[in-house]
Amino acid sequence: MDKETVAFLKAEKRVKELKSFYRFLFIWIIISCFLMAMNLATGDREFWSIFPVMGMGLGVMIKYVRVFGWPGFGKDWEERKFYEELERIKEREERIKYMLNKGKNQTPASPASPADQAALDLDKLDLKEVRKQWRDSELV
Repeated sequence: MDKETVAFLKAEKRVKELKSFYRFLFIWIIISCFLMAMNLATGDREFWSIFPVMGMGLGVMIKYVRVFGWPGFGKDWEERKFYEELERIKEREERIKYMLNKGKNQTPASPASPADQAALDLDKLDLKEVRKQWRDSELV
């Protein structure tokens, strides 16, 4: 199969999953409204309809996670975190190389990113020690 056919099949499957979820959500809303109306019409002092509504709501939540993924942790999040971690590791390796070259009094290679340049600039700074002029008990 070519790429267009595979993409078409994936899109078709995704649309079916979305349609299934929205149909399930709509049915849950209708049944929940019916059960609550029935509960109010009978005049019971106990709000018994909450139990089946919550049970079906749990089913809706599970279906949501299956269709859309865990909120905030979808495939986009995973890919973004992968590349962030890759950049962090590369920056760390560059700092280590710089520190090793610094010990040998060699000039470091030009930094690959602004973050690398910032790390290199921090090493060049001569920082003074700041003495604390307050008591910790004064802080809220």
